[in-house]
This record gives sequence, C-alpha cells and structure tokens, in this order.
Amino acid sequence: MTPHITDELADKLKEHDVVVLLQSTPTTHFESGEPITITQGSVGTIVDDYIGETALVEFADADGCAVAIDAIPVEHLMLLVHQMSAATA
Repeated sequence: MTPHITDELADKLKEHDVVVLLQSTPTTHFESGEPITITQGSVGTIVDDYIGETALVEFADADGCAVAIDAIPVEHLMLLVHQMSAATA
C-alpha cells in the first residue's frame, strides 16, 4: 500500500530537498542509458521544483556521481528533515 501524500507535504517539496524513495522504481542509468531499478529506501535530491504530481529527483552513488535522474510521483517520496541539535558541554 502506497502512503497518500497530503497537499501540505506536497507544498513543502522544493529544489534541493532530500527525499527517500518509498517504492522501487524502474529507470535508466544516467550515463549508460541501461535499464536499472532504484530501490525502495534510496535517498535522492530534488533537482527541480515540485511540479504537479511529480518531482525531478537525482539519485547518486556513494561517490556522489549521478546514477539516475527521473520524474518521481510525489506519493512515492518521503521528505527527510534534518534538525541540528545544540552541542552539549
């Protein structure tokens, strides 16, 4: 079952946001064009503002090289929120 994205969350998605893929997605490799699957749990970055029902997301390897850039339905994404914590002495 795919979670339903709320309008409130969709309004928060913007360029440079970090997201997690909630559902494996077939796509093509950024450089080779070979078919690949970006697996559920993969972390990506929104590279173009949310438009309609999709967001353009870049997925990279451990070295930071693009593996895939694809339009992903927003209901297949979860926004990651990082909060800084105060340093303790």
